[in-house]
Amino acid sequence: FHLKEPYGIFLQDAVWLQFYTKTYLEKFGWNGKPTCPNLAEPGLYGLGPYILKEGYIEGNRSSAKAVLEANPNYWGKKAKIEKITIYTKQDLNKSMNDIMNKEGELDLCPIPFSREVETVQSPHAKLLVTPSLNNYAMHINMINADKALMDNNVRYIINHCIDQEILLNLSMLGEGLMSPTMVSPLFYRVGDVIKNLDEKGVFQPKKHLDSIEKMAQYMRNLLDKRGQKTLPLKLLLQKSYSYLVPDLKYFMSLVNIELIPVYAEKESDVFTQLFKTHKSENETAWDLLLWGNYDWFKHPWAAFFVYRPFNAWSTLPPNPTLSNMTDQIFKLNVESKDYTQLLGDLITYVYQNNLMVYLPTPNNVFAANKEVYFKPGKSAYVYLRDLEVSDWHWSLRKNKPLPPERQKPYMMKRYHAE
Repeated sequence: FHLKEPYGIFLQDAVWLQFYTKTYLEKFGWNGKPTCPNLAEPGLYGLGPYILKEGYIEGNRSSAKAVLEANPNYWGKKAKIEKITIYTKQDLNKSMNDIMNKEGELDLCPIPFSREVETVQSPHAKLLVTPSLNNYAMHINMINADKALMDNNVRYIINHCIDQEILLNLSMLGEGLMSPTMVSPLFYRVGDVIKNLDEKGVFQPKKHLDSIEKMAQYMRNLLDKRGQKTLPLKLLLQKSYSYLVPDLKYFMSLVNIELIPVYAEKESDVFTQLFKTHKSENETAWDLLLWGNYDWFKHPWAAFFVYRPFNAWSTLPPNPTLSNMTDQIFKLNVESKDYTQLLGDLITYVYQNNLMVYLPTPNNVFAANKEVYFKPGKSAYVYLRDLEVSDWHWSLRKNKPLPPERQKPYMMKRYHAE
């Protein structure tokens, strides 16, 4: 590869380079979707350990079910599970019932924090938790939403009225880490940069807005000029994140902001509106928008790409300073001597200008069949090739009953950050 300019995440992208057959590309082309465009139909199109035998999965559309079968011609380490069925649209309550109270229906499922105790007590499921590089991406619409959001003080108030510690310990049951930026502190060097900035006083509150009372008074003064009692803000999010809403509504009500949740059935519905907003073509009006930015690789570009003004993922107006910084961090390798300084500058700039709402970074929490060997990672990837089952798994023991001692509650397996 001959590069005409620095490209800091080149090796990461090269590792995940996707190969397609000529047949696939002739049929579907490279469609340039901003979300995963690569599994439009079943077929012998890739080089991975599994073959897609049924269904399709792309970022903005999917079949309700996809079936994978082990690739007998795979060049590397062979998969140990012969067949895996993935359900993309199943109701959460059905999934919880299938994995906890039945066998042969479901073996692995990401679950809400509120279902942890239920999982531990299940006769068939165990609870697995690991720190993650995942983030809640909560956009502030600075393109075509309420004009109050163009006021940095209002954005500051939205961010600082939220008590992250309470949100983490109540809505999230302590499953995560507090963060002053929309990127997990577990990204390489990010935690050290955040600590250094904190010691320098970067995250100290503004004196004129350093209490809930002062923030509420600022909002009252603003609203009096507008002839309003509260500032209504519409939050667009998928239903699976509804557990965050009660606490967020409460915090914002303390500063005279009325948070109005607008629920979408699925993530792709949220993305549809997000991707249209930078051109003011969104059909659903929204002021704040929440989706799960679950990490895909080591470089924090996985979070910072939303700060590039006027691309499909951004809801920011033109900003030469931000454009320049995001251009530069894209070019830098995480081992570069300039990386740490630029990382700190970018976090500081975004924090001081309140360009997004920062929330705690969540842990990965899974329910798994007790007879499935699975270690969740820090990223969004689930390495299906590494899954294994015991001889007592339902698929192997045939009609032999599961012994009572194997149905007793298992202690939660909590992994630590590496």
